[in-house]
Amino acid sequence: MYDEQEVRKKILGKSFDMFFQFGISRVTMEEIAESLGISKKTLYKHFPNKETIIKEMFIEHKNEIAIYVESVMQEEIDFMDKLKKLMTYFGKSSGSLKGPLASDLIKNYPEIWKEIQEYKREKGLKQFTRLVEEGMKTGVFRNDIEKDIVVLIYIGAINEILTPEILSLFPISAEQVFRNIPKIIFEGILTNEAREIYCTKNLKPKEEIK
Repeated sequence: MYDEQEVRKKILGKSFDMFFQFGISRVTMEEIAESLGISKKTLYKHFPNKETIIKEMFIEHKNEIAIYVESVMQEEIDFMDKLKKLMTYFGKSSGSLKGPLASDLIKNYPEIWKEIQEYKREKGLKQFTRLVEEGMKTGVFRNDIEKDIVVLIYIGAINEILTPEILSLFPISAEQVFRNIPKIIFEGILTNEAREIYCTKNLKPKEEIK
């Protein structure tokens, strides 16, 4: 026998899998109950409708992200390893919100979708700011770069590109976007040779910069 909390977790997990595969509108409460081998009465005892399942599902998701990010930030590991772990995690996390699930949220649950986007902006801003500050303190990131601009570029890129509407226009996944945005920000698009030429032609000598 499962306790009440475990039943709720199983319902949320199975619901997410089904919503992700088929979309929210094409999955019924009866189908969720059947797939779990529980009665509709048990399902409705925990969640009266699909909307409450969706809301609880994303509360759980947000909590998981917060716990994971904090645990990585507190780890005594090399900063570059920390950066890689977080970027990989964010990529996988964003990749879970696509396809029929995302389309249904936008169309049928706009308030929930709006809440998710606002959470991404708010948390993304805080998390990436913290990451950049640590990178500067450890000497991984340059100190002559305006921190806030780096953060705004990253957050703007993530929020504007990682949407179903934009991703549908290109043969790329959310995971690819999340992997490449930090790569472009941190490494740039110029080759080492081209970077030297660019710096020679466009940057003033240090003594001229005030």
